[in-house]
Amino acid sequence: MLTNKHSALVFLAALSFCGVLHADCNAEGKGAFQYVRETIPAPSIGANMIGEADEQMLRIFLPPSYAEGQRRYPVMYFFTGYYSDEEIGYLDSVLPQVMRESEYIIVSVKVINSLHGTFGMNSPVTGNWEDFILQDVVSYMDAHYRTLAQRQSRMVCGVSMGGHIALKMGFEHPDVFGLMYSLCPGVFDEQGLENAWSTWDDTFRFAYGAAVAPNPDKPFPHADIPTMDGSPEDMAARARWNRGFGMLPERIDAYLARPVQLEHFCIEVGTKDYYEWIPQGCIYLSRQLFDKKVPHQFVLTTNGHDFSPEIFKEGMGAFAATYLATEEIAQ
Repeated sequence: MLTNKHSALVFLAALSFCGVLHADCNAEGKGAFQYVRETIPAPSIGANMIGEADEQMLRIFLPPSYAEGQRRYPVMYFFTGYYSDEEIGYLDSVLPQVMRESEYIIVSVKVINSLHGTFGMNSPVTGNWEDFILQDVVSYMDAHYRTLAQRQSRMVCGVSMGGHIALKMGFEHPDVFGLMYSLCPGVFDEQGLENAWSTWDDTFRFAYGAAVAPNPDKPFPHADIPTMDGSPEDMAARARWNRGFGMLPERIDAYLARPVQLEHFCIEVGTKDYYEWIPQGCIYLSRQLFDKKVPHQFVLTTNGHDFSPEIFKEGMGAFAATYLATEEIAQ
């Protein structure tokens, strides 16, 4: 997995070897990928205060052999970043190489709204986007496509805000998703909110506040928003905001208390990320996982806050090809 773009440091995280993931890049893929755009019911979003629709778009890659028989496939659920729609057609240039040995379905899930980001949260203001992913999207894919409907064959992954959503889904719902890959996710260390505050404009603050600290009794954006003045009201709002990207030790403890944990997961971040609080938060998260002896892979690269077909191929794509279960597993 480490090339000139992934060439900095690889941490050996607790009880897990973070090795080199490799897909043979010399052979051409057979057949052609099908790229499906599909609008699905989204009843979980339900009543909300910003006019979100009860139908949402999915972008779906079906591998070349999908049309050839009745085989069932593992599924990668992919979440894009803040302000980014679910379009992932640019990945088709690397998919034949990535899936040469192990094919899977890719579902890019819409996780933006009229505020440009949902953060995968349930909120009376923006709608229940966590439930949308867990209930509406997964059940739709299992009902309408030939998926392997088991946790070992479902992977969540994402970039930036989408990386945060992947972490949230993986840590809170390992009974649904068995694998997770998070690229440059929004996560806080102990001073993360304070360090991030100046890097956010009002548009981002409104979206984040409506998702993690909703207050329907307040005017738009219907959220408790910190004033950063140290007042009791400000500190109470900060505590709510930390429940989104922060409180990592508590979230790890809750994860470890669940009946099952992830089969494999990886966190990747670049040292040149222009949001400096993101690599700081990712390093803090990996250290917390290490201290609690949680097996994981942590990849620190020389990239910035970037995503490209090459980064996909060498990171989450190769990870999926390596670890996603391609056969039914007896429960």
